[in-house]
Amino acid sequence: MAGKINLYKEDSDKKSFENLNSKFTQNKRLDLNDLLKRMKVKKSQDLRTNITLLSIVTIIFIIVGVTIIFFL
Repeated sequence: MAGKINLYKEDSDKKSFENLNSKFTQNKRLDLNDLLKRMKVKKSQDLRTNITLLSIVTIIFIIVGVTIIFFL
């Protein structure tokens, strides 16, 4: 009877290890909706960054232009 208990315990350990592996491989899969959401977020972040940089460059050009006109 003790042998059966040990076999059962070993089988349950193997099953839990297999479940752990299957959960690990399942977590590696990406859902298409998740990818689309990530792409939307990245696109909006890139847009904000581009607008910020464009604003900074425009302000610098305006300041430089005004100072050049003022000193001429």
